[in-house]
Parts: sequence; structure tokens; C-alpha cells
Amino acid sequence: MPAGDNSAALRVALADAERMRDEALARCAAMQEQRQDERRDGQHQLRNSFSVIRAIVRRTGEEAGDVEEYCGLLEARLSSYFRVQAALARDWSRGLNLELLILDELLIFGLASGERIHLNGPPIELTSRAAGLMALAFHDLLSVLVVDGFEEKDGTLDIDWSLETDSAEPLLLIDWKEAESAIGNSPARSPARPSADRHERPPGRSQEPSPWSASLRLAIEHQLAGTMQTAAHSDARSASFRLPVPCFQEANTDGV
Repeated sequence: MPAGDNSAALRVALADAERMRDEALARCAAMQEQRQDERRDGQHQLRNSFSVIRAIVRRTGEEAGDVEEYCGLLEARLSSYFRVQAALARDWSRGLNLELLILDELLIFGLASGERIHLNGPPIELTSRAAGLMALAFHDLLSVLVVDGFEEKDGTLDIDWSLETDSAEPLLLIDWKEAESAIGNSPARSPARPSADRHERPPGRSQEPSPWSASLRLAIEHQLAGTMQTAAHSDARSASFRLPVPCFQEANTDGV
């Protein structure tokens, strides 16, 4: 082979080697940046979790009437939160299916979707940041529902969710509506404990939001940039949530 051909082949080989080196360095840099992002996300998630746990402990103490009630409420709320955290721990980048999250909370209280409890909405996955707080919100709404005697009455519960696409970014709208006969004329009560004695009814409380409900609303506003609104009357109770797109994504139903 002539010397000129050897030189050309060498230049091509060196160029290929440099290209492969640059591609390898770029992949390494991307992997390192991804690990740093995951580390930052994990640290942020941990700080948020500690903040939620502190709020649960502090606010539950403010609303509990005695030590026994405090222990029951605290255990129930922490269990609801940690169930979600355990499910997410396998992969923080993945979310939780909204409908399955609600069904899980219903099951804790011995309830299920059916003739009196209706769930309706598209397949949605809540991100790890949103799933824990929404589980706590559903848990507290169900607690009050059970204490108010839902299982003994003929009322219904409708939980609907949809995507609002009119704004610049989609919003997830979640609406919780209890029918009149499910509420009756009972006053607002402290949340129930999801246990064998959940049918015990503590003395009636004011219809003012509990310290925990106020903390939960603030957490949804500050951590999720969303909103939580509740309304309680003698003939109806409702709640509505508005969550921005970083809190959710449409679930992938391919192959389902």
C-alpha cells in the first residue's frame, strides 16, 4: 500500500477514535448530570417528607382531644403517608396511578367503588411529590365521611377528575362530592381512625377547618403550587383540588 494511502487511513482511524472518545465523554457527562439531578431530587423529596411528617405530628396534637385520640390519628395519618412513600421508594422517577391511590385509601376504611361510591376520570399518574400529599387529603376526607356515618346512610360519594387544557399548561382537576343523604345534619367531627373501632363517634366539633386541614392546604399550595378548597354544609360536603402539570402525567395505557 502506498505511503499516501497509509497516511489517509491513519487520519481516518484517528478521527474515528476521537469521535468515539468525544461520544464516550458526552455519555459520561450526561450520566453524571443525571445522577446529580437524581441526588438533588432525592434530597428535595426527603426535605418535603420531613416537613410533612413534622406537620402531621404537630397539627394532630393540636386537634386531638386526648392522648388516645392523638395516637390513633397520628398512626393513621403516618400509615397513609408511608404507604405511598414505600410504593415510590422503588423508583422515585415514577408516579402512582390516581385511581389506584384512591381505591387503596377506600380499602383502608373498608369501602370500595360500587353503587354508592363512584370514581370517574382518565388514566393519570401522580408524581412522587404529589402522591403523598393527595393520599393524606383523601385519607382525611374519608375519615370524616366514615365518622359521619356514611356506611349507615344511603348517600353517595362521587370522585371525578379531568384535565383542563384551556390554560397555557394543563391542570388536573379533582372534585370530591358527597350526596345530601350521606351527610345528614350531623356537625363536623374529628377524623376517624381506619381501624376496627372506626365506627365510634367522638363528640361533635366546630365546622371550622382543623389545624391539620389548614396545614395540608398550605402544603399543597407551597409544595405542589396547587390549590385545595373544601366546603361543608348541613346538606352537602365537597372538596376540589387543582394541580399543575409538574404534579401529574397521563398514564401510559399501551399494552393494557
